[in-house]
Amino acid sequence: MSCSQLESEFVALDNVMNEADDNKGVNTANVAAVVLFWPAAVGNYMDADKAQDLVDKRRTHLMGIYEDKNCDGAAVTAG
Repeated sequence: MSCSQLESEFVALDNVMNEADDNKGVNTANVAAVVLFWPAAVGNYMDADKAQDLVDKRRTHLMGIYEDKNCDGAAVTAG
């Protein structure tokens, strides 16, 4: 991957992390899950945690590649 491709991947990872955060909070889907079938709400929360863990692992891996390539982008250190 090029430096710009890696930077795009970091943006995509941020989007996935934000979506996982949204799935953990109070939203219509989670409220409906609690009302109709509470294990679904628990599963939704656990899936969001798994997604965040995977995002963190991928970010760490890609950051190693980014640093090895000596890419220059201070904005990429978010996460």
